[in-house]
Amino acid sequence: MTRRTLAIGDVHGCDMALRTLLGAVAPTPADTVVLLGDLIDRGPNTADVLDQVWRLQSRCHVVLICGNHEEMMLRALDGEGWNMWMQFGGEEALESYGGDTRRIPKSHRDLLESAVDYWETPSSIFVHANLQPGVPLSEQHSVCLRWMHLMGNEALSIQTGA
Repeated sequence: MTRRTLAIGDVHGCDMALRTLLGAVAPTPADTVVLLGDLIDRGPNTADVLDQVWRLQSRCHVVLICGNHEEMMLRALDGEGWNMWMQFGGEEALESYGGDTRRIPKSHRDLLESAVDYWETPSSIFVHANLQPGVPLSEQHSVCLRWMHLMGNEALSIQTGA
């Protein structure tokens, strides 16, 4: 059986798009699906997206990379940065749970908390946003990994303090 690594980025709560994509690629137990962060926020159904990912884990190996939107949601649920999360898609995410954080299943929070900063194979490195050139993976700054767009090395060094 052929082993595939399938990378999917920035679903942003678009449950039908994710369902269609997963149906088209039909992951098998031999496959690894790497979700590159930003599963949540903005789109119509964050709750269903996370349900799909939760179920997908029983069909194949799933790696969830933490994106900036997962970081914002987790911080907001911990009482920090609520307004920022609401401003950048949290309102839509929360609405998919009936507008009440108490309706977010523990399994969804556990899934988000299980997200990793990066994932590496012998031939590839998967991140949500960017890497600091010349910095070992284990020492990469989370701001760079989750928030920064590709840019010149000088701007990258200045913004992360590296």
